[in-house]
Amino acid sequence: LGVYRPPNSNLDNAIDILTDILDRPLQTNKNIVIMGDINVNNLQESDDSNKLEGFLSCFNITRLKLPPTRITHQTTTSIDWICTNMEPDNIRTTVILTGLSDHTAQLAELNFPRHILKKTKEIRRNFSQKS
Repeated sequence: LGVYRPPNSNLDNAIDILTDILDRPLQTNKNIVIMGDINVNNLQESDDSNKLEGFLSCFNITRLKLPPTRITHQTTTSIDWICTNMEPDNIRTTVILTGLSDHTAQLAELNFPRHILKKTKEIRRNFSQKS
């Protein structure tokens, strides 16, 4: 799920919209990955960061720790996010300094373990009057 929340927009409204999406019955027992620019700094605790963490925990989703994702002459913040309900071993994140904007690029590599089906072998013998 790709998310962009403008810097001065209401966080409660964004959380309400995300709640409507994540509450849908089709999302039950599915792998969820949320990425984008949420404009809530993850490098320092605040009311907004605590509110966001509380919201995510309701869906068993974790915001992964990222290094600074927006670097300017005045500030260094981590306002972009990668969040998931997947096991930490099944997702690898990378932050790439592209020089295209004041934000870095975030890359998430997902590993979906293969489920190998066991082949069953069946032997049958038909009994009849002739055998």
